[in-house]
Amino acid sequence: MISVLIPTYNWDVYQLVSSLHKQLLLANVVFEIIVVDDASSSLFSGNSRLNELSKTSFEIFRENKGRSAIRNYLAEKANYSWLLFLDCDAIVDDLFMEKYINAIKIGSLNVVTGGMVYNLYNQNLRYKFGKKREEIDEKERNRFPEKYFFSANFMIRKEVFSLVKFDGTLKGYGYEDLCFAKELNKNTYNIKHIENPILHAEIDDNNVFLAKTKQALLNLKNLIVDGKLEFSDTRISIMYRRFYLLVAGLKYFNVFFEKLAVRRSSLFFFDLFRITYLCKMFKDEN
Repeated sequence: MISVLIPTYNWDVYQLVSSLHKQLLLANVVFEIIVVDDASSSLFSGNSRLNELSKTSFEIFRENKGRSAIRNYLAEKANYSWLLFLDCDAIVDDLFMEKYINAIKIGSLNVVTGGMVYNLYNQNLRYKFGKKREEIDEKERNRFPEKYFFSANFMIRKEVFSLVKFDGTLKGYGYEDLCFAKELNKNTYNIKHIENPILHAEIDDNNVFLAKTKQALLNLKNLIVDGKLEFSDTRISIMYRRFYLLVAGLKYFNVFFEKLAVRRSSLFFFDLFRITYLCKMFKDEN
């Protein structure tokens, strides 16, 4: 019935897997859980115990394949008709699997996503960004299904995934979710948002988040140049085009905005950093 697919990197995923395993056994459904480590720099004793759980397998890559390629690999290994993808740092409640199993029973759905919440309060930029830009209620997410699609927590029919895969050419962090959602839309597969969120256990510190953001913006620039995304597809690229003349003048303050974003955990300066960084990259392209 369902294959639970979890890519992991530098994370002890045993607690998540054991919770899902218990819920699936209680639900009395046909299932498997497949976990693949994307060449972590650290090993965790809990992960080595995963193969002791029934219907569960754990594998370690020798070389890092990246966020998109590892998900495609997991899907190829899966045996069942529904694929549930989860990030390794997810925390789920006791009814998590029941809600997805109920969605399967509806029969007419092809792609279902549960959303995310950020209840582990702190003052980091990543927390503030997630709380304001990603923790969105079900009604609003269904108004803009592509915009609020996150690969951290979604379920899809295997036959659909065989036609619409993640872009394996994307090696770094960022915008693989949006590309995938656009491909689903292009192929007329609707995304259904339900209220079944995961809680992220790991909140990056500001410097790590800024480094990931730079990689994501590089991906965004390359995807736009390659014609895989449009300027109209993201909030930050819309702002770049709309306020180009102003942004072009502010790009010389990019490092200053970055420092203020890190120091103050400010979304305002974070957005200024992002838009001016994007401007610099497009200037380098020309």
